[in-house]
Amino acid sequence: MIAFEGVSVEFGGARVLHGIDLRVRAGALCALVGPSGSGKSTLLRLVNRLVEPSAGAVRVRGEDVAALEPTRLRRSIGYAIQSVGLFPHRTVAQNIGTVPRLLGWERARIAARVEELLALVRLDAGLAGRFPAELSGGQAQRVGLARALAADPDILLMDEPFGAVDPIARRGLRAELRRIHAGTGKTVLLVTHDPGEALELATDLAVLRGGRLVASGTALELTAAPVDGFVRELMGGGDLGLRRLGLLPVRAAADAGPPPAGAPAIEEGASLLEALSRMVEARSGVLAVVRGGAPAGSVSLRGLVERPP
Repeated sequence: MIAFEGVSVEFGGARVLHGIDLRVRAGALCALVGPSGSGKSTLLRLVNRLVEPSAGAVRVRGEDVAALEPTRLRRSIGYAIQSVGLFPHRTVAQNIGTVPRLLGWERARIAARVEELLALVRLDAGLAGRFPAELSGGQAQRVGLARALAADPDILLMDEPFGAVDPIARRGLRAELRRIHAGTGKTVLLVTHDPGEALELATDLAVLRGGRLVASGTALELTAAPVDGFVRELMGGGDLGLRRLGLLPVRAAADAGPPPAGAPAIEEGASLLEALSRMVEARSGVLAVVRGGAPAGSVSLRGLVERPP
């Protein structure tokens, strides 16, 4: 779906990306992570030609973007950024309908799409007539996400989309992105400075350092021993084991046998990190595993530590 082939970028004689080779498969949510200045945003902006490569090629849907007309390319790709970038003189509905309007959609189709997207990002339909200045930060970010999705693009670029909102709103927006990605199967390329956010959201990760790609793979692959020292420090350092527990479901460490009577319960789809937290809270070394309310075995502290791959 998206391929970077030997891509390098220079600004003013200084090289900021060095021969990047990376493929983002169709339907993936790929997070670009790394320290500030590592080239994450530059790499992302190559996809919609906001940045041009000094060497190499960027392919989208199998085509070299250098051969595509920039405006048409950008209108085919959703783009959401940290500062949201809503037009202050336009209402929420008008902001969401920006790209469909440019594409020549009829008014009725745009209105229906706005209504559909407000529901998708969990915003009240009554907000459609408000202006950006009348929205909270979290609401504005949801409108920005809705605008990026308005023309139903198959690719969505997100550059630190939740960085400017408070922690509570951020958790809600993460949940919405997970739900939207699972429900639509869109290919998402996400820049984040928060490794925890990357591990929580992404199906695939690419780690950059000093403009070079140092590691790529699934979250489980990048947190499995042995872990490169830089990747370990970036992805959690001494907490890496706990972060890995957050990637694995309870069913990965569950035993078929019945739990002791009175053992606290946990759903099999919960993470092992949630299971550990539940054990600590309940002061219990074993939990009853349930599937839709029905008994499905048990998970012990020993199993939690020893069983995950």
